[in-house]
Amino acid sequence: MQLKKDKDVLFPPCSRRHRIAARGIWFKKTEIFWALPYPKCMICVKIGAYVGEGKEERMVLVTGGVYQGKLAFARQFMERRLAYAPVVADGRTASFEQMMEADIISQFHFWIRDTMQAGEDPWQDAKRLVDENPSAAILLAQVGCGIVPMDPFERGYRETAGRIGCFLAERAETVYLVNCGAAKQIK
Repeated sequence: MQLKKDKDVLFPPCSRRHRIAARGIWFKKTEIFWALPYPKCMICVKIGAYVGEGKEERMVLVTGGVYQGKLAFARQFMERRLAYAPVVADGRTASFEQMMEADIISQFHFWIRDTMQAGEDPWQDAKRLVDENPSAAILLAQVGCGIVPMDPFERGYRETAGRIGCFLAERAETVYLVNCGAAKQIK
């Protein structure tokens, strides 16, 4: 891919990490250095001395019961925020790497369950996800309501999902509760 270096350029969003860094930032032509550190990226930028002012947006947590319209709300919210169609990773089927690159991570509670069933601790990856994909919208169903299950694994899963939800809410810039398709900002 050939870039024009004769005028100011807006950074092309070649990957998730670069869309985060580039949102709202203009780079001057004399202070851009081009590199190719990631094999799947077309272009990566090593920023020189000057970077224009830009605000990196923080994570959004969308929670609520199952089938209450969380994904529809998150798509609409992120389209307004990003000005392009967001990339969605489904926690039931997506790999952790795909979730790291996604704009919206849906069904995150299923990813927690699958990780625990594999005998792994979901806490480390959840913390890594928040650190490395800080502007994603994470959709987490409320699984702690209802009858307490007799199965010890199910009780542990519900507690872990609830505590990870508390961690995500603490780290999120905004938290929305969606019920019957209506979203209410609670943080």
